[in-house]
Amino acid sequence: MNSVLKLIIIAGILVTACKSDPPVPKPRGYYKFNFPASTSVNEFELKACDFSFSHPAYVEIEQDTLYFNERPDHPCWLNIKYPTLNGIVHMSYKPLPQNSFNELTEEYHRIKFKHAVKADFIDDAIITNDSKKVYGLVSEVGGNVASSYQFYVTDSQNHYVRGALYFKAQANADSLKPAVEFVKKDLVNMLESWKWLE
Repeated sequence: MNSVLKLIIIAGILVTACKSDPPVPKPRGYYKFNFPASTSVNEFELKACDFSFSHPAYVEIEQDTLYFNERPDHPCWLNIKYPTLNGIVHMSYKPLPQNSFNELTEEYHRIKFKHAVKADFIDDAIITNDSKKVYGLVSEVGGNVASSYQFYVTDSQNHYVRGALYFKAQANADSLKPAVEFVKKDLVNMLESWKWLE
């Protein structure tokens, strides 16, 4: 009788132990973005480099200090920061008389296609504004890439500016899409307002 009671208790424990709910994995989380609300626009002018453009008041524009410390004779490398989004647009400037336009555009495409390994697509759009002498290319790179939006603008004679958007976050296209779309609108407006000062 004792052994039968023991068997019943063991069987009861085994039956109740098997009825627990299976573990459920946590759902994937996405980045939370604090989108700036300001609608005011400022004009940024860099006389040393002969260009200006409009930008939203909530961005911070500063010289690229890493490059500037190495080459203080080139103050035209800029960072456009989005502090609430952890985003940054790196902009580099090269004077065309000292550099070949073909070499610079080949370098642009070479850097852009480094993302091709992880890219789902690369779409290019040509910039042409004859009245302002602003020409260039905008490239949208889809997928889990480090820089999903890149561009260059030039007057095809004296100036060449290249830009690329980065976020301080893991490259995840789905998570970053709202922030990329938000910054992209600003960059489109910036490129439409671009002027050469000379």
